[in-house]
Amino acid sequence: MEAFDYTVASDDGFETFLAKVALADDQLAYVGSANMTVFARHSMDLGLLVEARPARVVANVLCAVVKVSTPLRL
Repeated sequence: MEAFDYTVASDDGFETFLAKVALADDQLAYVGSANMTVFARHSMDLGLLVEARPARVVANVLCAVVKVSTPLRL
């Protein structure tokens, strides 16, 4: 298992979001809702299982995020 810090600095602190993605490979991925508000603790999550081309798009986005992230020691 790997974890990454993908926090982005901004003028008033930092920006981040809570993304819910599980990538099996570039053919299958689970994508859940991303809570990006202070009210995230009170929201409902919804997710989709995507296959084939949509899963490859998810894999490409995750690769891009990892490239600009800092690995965390677990």
